[in-house]
Amino acid sequence: MTRVLVVAVVLLSAVAAAAAAAASPETGSLPPAMVAGLSAGGFMAVQYHVAFSGEVIGAGVIAGGPFYCAGDSAITAQTACMSMPSEIDTSSLVKAAKYCEQTDTCDALANLKTQKVWLWSGTSDTVVHQGVMKSLAQFYTDFMPSPSINETFTVPAEHSWPTNNWGNACGHLGSPYINNCDFDSSYAMTTEVFGPLSPPVTGKTANVRTISQDQFVPGGGSASSISMGPKAYVYYGGNCTADPSKCRAIVVFHGCQQSLKDIGTDFIAHIGMNEVAEANNLVVLYPQAIRSYYPVENPEGCWDWWGYTGANYSNQHGAQMAAVEAMFASVRTKVPSEKADIKF
Repeated sequence: MTRVLVVAVVLLSAVAAAAAAAASPETGSLPPAMVAGLSAGGFMAVQYHVAFSGEVIGAGVIAGGPFYCAGDSAITAQTACMSMPSEIDTSSLVKAAKYCEQTDTCDALANLKTQKVWLWSGTSDTVVHQGVMKSLAQFYTDFMPSPSINETFTVPAEHSWPTNNWGNACGHLGSPYINNCDFDSSYAMTTEVFGPLSPPVTGKTANVRTISQDQFVPGGGSASSISMGPKAYVYYGGNCTADPSKCRAIVVFHGCQQSLKDIGTDFIAHIGMNEVAEANNLVVLYPQAIRSYYPVENPEGCWDWWGYTGANYSNQHGAQMAAVEAMFASVRTKVPSEKADIKF
């Protein structure tokens, strides 16, 4: 995927279980949640983290970049925000986040002060330069203390979601952009944000559901009108199908060229997040973007981090942002009825 962003564990102790079920001040009446993503999905995860910091307590970002990095320019997205990080003015992006807060289109940035982020960039990544992720780390230092920013930047990985048991060789660049690097990034990021977790266990097909994305499109209409697919996938770990409102949760954004038509359900089944969820009673939402040409141009099936859905793409009023936020809230309180046949 050259020059194109792929854009995109033993039961808990009684004390840990109680903490998982308890409501946090950041997430209101529900247990804590976080957001994660790869590349275009990583940029989307950062947008979601900044815009909805009152609803999540941290982020896991793989080969993404700073909030509002591209502005409203696809050219900037493919240059400064991918291969020319020296052109990124982090101070202006901090100002953009503050403006978002001031205009009440992002939650209070003070929420970030007590949160954590886990950042990954492979030393062999030829798609998103490691300097872009270093700019993201610098962006976050304006809002949280440095010890809350975990930078894992030393593994010789290509542009991919790193796992410890599935995918291409770690240094390979290519579909499905999931690489076996003998490193469980899903477990690493969730333990960084949520705290100690039980080791991953085998996922269960019976715990996968699908949900229509159409019903969450702002103003109604088809999800395809905002370059989202007809359905998303949800994994309900452990006992979460009984009452998801008692479970912590994570929304995970895939990268470009990782849509269902591109790689089937590989991203949903093989990044290792379901195994973490199964061992720790987590709900995992996998929203789906699609390739589209009209009414919005998104030929690689990327999440919107440069403005193809409109000027509000990076804030709470962004069409995709609002749709995913509403969908995330729904799947955390009600289990969809439609099961999905996915092989782990």
